Amino acid sequence: MLSSILLENHSDFDLYRSILITSAADKLFEKRNLGIKILSEIKSPIAEIPEYDNIPDGSLIVSDQQELELKGQRDSMSYLLSRIIDEAKKEANRDRTLFEKLIEIYQTIGYQREKLLSVSTEGANQKQFF
Repeated sequence: MLSSILLENHSDFDLYRSILITSAADKLFEKRNLGIKILSEIKSPIAEIPEYDNIPDGSLIVSDQQELELKGQRDSMSYLLSRIIDEAKKEANRDRTLFEKLIEIYQTIGYQREKLLSVSTEGANQKQFF
């Protein structure tokens, strides 16, 4: 939801994203004309990744754990929360809730379901399997 709100309120920024983001976030970013750069690992906290200093201000960074940062905001979390509050006020003026906004986002980009999958093999075919 926060990613969608940010994309609606910022027309142009670069996106630095981890390989490990949800399929819903991936679909959301693909629908926008963003300069998407994929980094192999963006762990939390984002400010500690080696590439952080090379990322320009105004870029949106999404970590492996779906943490968001809009680089250049002195207090990124407060900024992001303020965007949610602003969106809640807009939705209230439309007699809707943030939950209804979330359902609208899901209807636009599709629903997703995550689950853990454990696969094990034994014997000589293990290497070939992977």
